[in-house]
Amino acid sequence: MAAEHSADLTTALSALPSKAAVKDSFDCLDLRTSGFEKLLTGTWLFRSQEGTRKPSSPPDWQKAQTSEALSKWLAAWNKSESLHTLFPPKLLEFPDIDFVSIRRDDAIQGGAVLNYGPSHAGKHFVGISNIFHRKSWLYGALHALIEPFPHRPICTYETDKALLPVYRQIGFEDVGTLTVWQKL
Repeated sequence: MAAEHSADLTTALSALPSKAAVKDSFDCLDLRTSGFEKLLTGTWLFRSQEGTRKPSSPPDWQKAQTSEALSKWLAAWNKSESLHTLFPPKLLEFPDIDFVSIRRDDAIQGGAVLNYGPSHAGKHFVGISNIFHRKSWLYGALHALIEPFPHRPICTYETDKALLPVYRQIGFEDVGTLTVWQKL
């Protein structure tokens, strides 16, 4: 990790409020000298397109399209209501962001935030974050979440190294490390 960073970065970091977070996408910064601590470290994961078959949506795969549906998604994602402000209902207006849930027996069993974005070599990527699932159901949740995108490359990250084999089972490869820093 680089122990020093530019004056511009130092100035920008000092202007951030307490508890602000900075994503170091390449795990190459040491922000301790700027008053930050590591919040999390994870492994970037990438899955190239699986083929050209027609995309499908499982019958239990649903997008939150209303504030009420987003509230239910948030409650299933995290019980801490203070974190729910991270995802205001205004985000439902953005066509490149979806809050997706996997439902079984009329209850949310898993979900994630999907970001549709940049293209590379003519293919539009899908980014998956904030994945949640019922205990020991990661394989099923991941498979259901990505099923509608067999023709698109997918990028995500995982902070629990013990779960990496589950991602590898459905075609993800480790492609690097990221760190999120939080200002003290």
